Amino acid sequence: MGLDDRNDSAGVPGECPGHDWKVHGIYLRSTGGSMSVACKWCGAVQYEPSLSDGT
Repeated sequence: MGLDDRNDSAGVPGECPGHDWKVHGIYLRSTGGSMSVACKWCGAVQYEPSLSDGT
């Protein structure tokens, strides 16, 4: 988390009291799948790789 993530004001655009992740996207492949999640407070997106990524 960045320095702006230490704000205590929940729900204010751009201010994040702590990431609260929700599913953003699901990626299916013949070898498995993976997904990305987004924070409902600040909009940060994180990719969650599958075990088949990189092989």
